[in-house]
Amino acid sequence: MKHSYWIGTTEEFQGRTWDYRPFIERARQLYADVRESAGLGYRFGHCFRVFNLLGQMRSFPELREADLPWPLLRLAGLFHDAGSVRVFREAGFLSPFNAASFDLYKRKHGPYGREMMPGLLGDLLSLEEVGYLGWLAEVHTDHQQSDLAARALQDADTLDEIGQIVLWRQGQFGGHHDQSIFGNLDFYHGEFRAYLHRAPQILHLESSRRIYAQRARRFTASMELLLQEMYGLDIPCHHTIFPWEYWDRVLAARGWVIDRPKGQPHPRWPELIYPLDYGYIPGVMGGDGAEQDLFVGSTGRELVGAMMTVNFIKGDQEVKLLVGMTDAELRTAYEFMNSDTRMMTGFLVKRYN
Repeated sequence: MKHSYWIGTTEEFQGRTWDYRPFIERARQLYADVRESAGLGYRFGHCFRVFNLLGQMRSFPELREADLPWPLLRLAGLFHDAGSVRVFREAGFLSPFNAASFDLYKRKHGPYGREMMPGLLGDLLSLEEVGYLGWLAEVHTDHQQSDLAARALQDADTLDEIGQIVLWRQGQFGGHHDQSIFGNLDFYHGEFRAYLHRAPQILHLESSRRIYAQRARRFTASMELLLQEMYGLDIPCHHTIFPWEYWDRVLAARGWVIDRPKGQPHPRWPELIYPLDYGYIPGVMGGDGAEQDLFVGSTGRELVGAMMTVNFIKGDQEVKLLVGMTDAELRTAYEFMNSDTRMMTGFLVKRYN
């Protein structure tokens, strides 16, 4: 499918026709040569998405009746990172591994953007409009701003950092730093999970926080699938060929011991609280060389599922049996095993589909 930048790029606003196409083309040319960890062309893509996000955010309840200069605000989305071009020219390749360039980017790309705006857009906009865009470019990194337009721009900027596009950034990051796929995902996913925790604190609008939550869930689910595929867990076995009857016999003969009851913290990571009873089958060895693990739910003694897991801390793969669980408890076990995919990920196989 061929994509076009020009869909929905003209509008009427307060009696004036805005044609965004010359601005989009200028932004594309502006960012064309910026080399960074996220890949060639990423900076334009980011700014173009912020431009589009701001067009959609006009329907937010917090913004619907606000008297905001929407065309100029959308243009600020296109050019809020203009200063990154000057940072690149001064410091070279932009990377979190290059402390000097990354520090310069964080401190100066906002002020640089303001300085660049007259020369960048002075032939397309009035002096007052150029000044307004320059101000927005400078303050878009200051999350203490009370101005509603600045807050909307900041939210759009933050929201674009949360979503499926991050998977592209991860792949590019590794290629630009000679990272293995394992090291790349470990580093970048760790960094991004920290960002997921920080982002709600800097989002200003409740609507933005709701979108953030949706995007964060989709991204986390995608990362789980990516990690499962990377470790060969995405198709561990079909539910019809898993040896259910064998484990039925083992469970009937051996029973189980619950050594970590529901609500108890993990012995090594106390922030992890077991949401279900967790234990082992005595005298039966599992894939990690210890006795076979299992979760036990609330509905009896029937084996209803299995979790194929990889433990990145221990460097092993194993099966965890799921006994006596409702569908909700199966989901709880799955979410627990994937609660920090830097440590462990798991693939759920249900006995009855």
